[in-house]
Amino acid sequence: MCVPLVPRPDRGWDRRDWAPIAGIRQEVVRMLQRYGRAIIATDGSSLGDLMVEKIATFGIAVGDRVWGGYLGGLDQTSYMSEVWGLYKLLASITDMEGEIWVIIDNNSVQKEAEARRLGRRSGDTRNAQRIWRAIAANILRVRGIRFDWVPSHGKKVGPLERWDAPEGHDSGYWRELNDAADKEAARLRDLRWGREKNWRDVRDRAGRRADAALKRVHRGSEHFREDYPEQASRFPSYLRKFGKKSLQ
Repeated sequence: MCVPLVPRPDRGWDRRDWAPIAGIRQEVVRMLQRYGRAIIATDGSSLGDLMVEKIATFGIAVGDRVWGGYLGGLDQTSYMSEVWGLYKLLASITDMEGEIWVIIDNNSVQKEAEARRLGRRSGDTRNAQRIWRAIAANILRVRGIRFDWVPSHGKKVGPLERWDAPEGHDSGYWRELNDAADKEAARLRDLRWGREKNWRDVRDRAGRRADAALKRVHRGSEHFREDYPEQASRFPSYLRKFGKKSLQ
């Protein structure tokens, strides 16, 4: 007896929306025209302990506007949310040209993106090969793009590791933009987590019922062995060794 932990229907690979996000391109164009450059923050978030309940979201901030969304697929980790957010951004600004900065607070994602921009690879991307191939292809279609790291939503670096944005940039603005992307990802994450509370409660109750049933079966078998030791001795050895600890 068990409770099957089946992935949610909306976690299927076919639920991934590969299309660009409407509005991002226009905002980037506006920033380029107004300031001569555009700074874009992407961020991701994930909540949940079990694979079947995890919820991953992403946020994108440009200027004073934010966008966000959910992930398809079984990989609902924080890392994947960061990768997917980067893909959605790049898919939305392909064939653009200008001084475009993408700031990311996940160091491994930022380093991999910058490495792909330079025509090489930085780390192990086996868990997201298809997405990284799409990211690499889109990077080549945005002339003037670059990727840099920003401390995650207010995180302080060590006293000997003072962080500043590149020369000519406002460090405070970079942090504010990253914080805006983070808040949008967290808002969408918490929204879905609340909507799925009933599903988690039902799953937990089913698990407790299965656990109680297994313990009743175990107690019954123990009573049988105590009342009929001769018959119990004929059980195969692996059954005779079956003890209470196996269900604790």
